Amino acid sequence: MKCDIIFLWDNINKKEILDQLTIKPGIDDVKYTDGAVLWRIDRDKVTKSGLLKIIGTPIYKNSTVRNCNTFRKIKEIMASYSE
Repeated sequence: MKCDIIFLWDNINKKEILDQLTIKPGIDDVKYTDGAVLWRIDRDKVTKSGLLKIIGTPIYKNSTVRNCNTFRKIKEIMASYSE
């Protein structure tokens, strides 16, 4: 699996953001949570996914996309500061 997290800026942080994304049924598994969109794709279907279609859109300009490994590392670093 390939998993990415789209962290949304406040001005686009709403569940209706899903209506503006190209989500391909049977390929993309996409969920909204407050502040982010979780996007999961089977590795063998990545090139067919709608995820890349956000590049250059207002959503892309008002968010940041990170893969799960990067997010885990950031979370680990942040946790070390709170100790």
